Amino acid sequence: AYFMIGNAYYILGQYNNAIKYLLQSLEYTPPRANICCVIGDCYLQLNDIYLSKKWYILATKCDMDTKNSAFTTSTYFNYYPYLRLCYCSYKEGNLLEAIEYNNKASKYNPSGAEVIYNNNYFNSLIKNKNA
Repeated sequence: AYFMIGNAYYILGQYNNAIKYLLQSLEYTPPRANICCVIGDCYLQLNDIYLSKKWYILATKCDMDTKNSAFTTSTYFNYYPYLRLCYCSYKEGNLLEAIEYNNKASKYNPSGAEVIYNNNYFNSLIKNKNA
C-alpha cells in the first residue's frame, strides 16, 4: 500500500511525499527494484544526482522476487536503472561512466531506442572531440 501511495505522489509531482511513503514501504519488504527506481526518479526530479544514483545502483543489486514478479517488470532490475545511471553520469560530466552504463543497459535491450540514441549521441561527441 505504501508503494502505491508513494507512486501516486510521484505522479502528482510531490516528490518529497513520494520518498516518504516509498521509504515506509521498505519497512515491510526488502528493497525491490521498482521501489528503488521510483525513489531514484524522485531524487532525480529533485536534482539530487548523488542520491538518485545510489538508489539506481541498489535497484541493479535487487533479487527478482519470483513469487511476486507479476507486480514488477524485469526492466527495473537492469535496463531502466542502467539507463538512468547513464543519464546521471552524463549530467555529472562523467562521459566515460555514462557510456559504460549505456553499454550495460544495451546488454538487456540492445535494440532499445534509448540505447541506440545514446550510442549515436556519444559517438558524435567523441567524433567531434577528436576532430
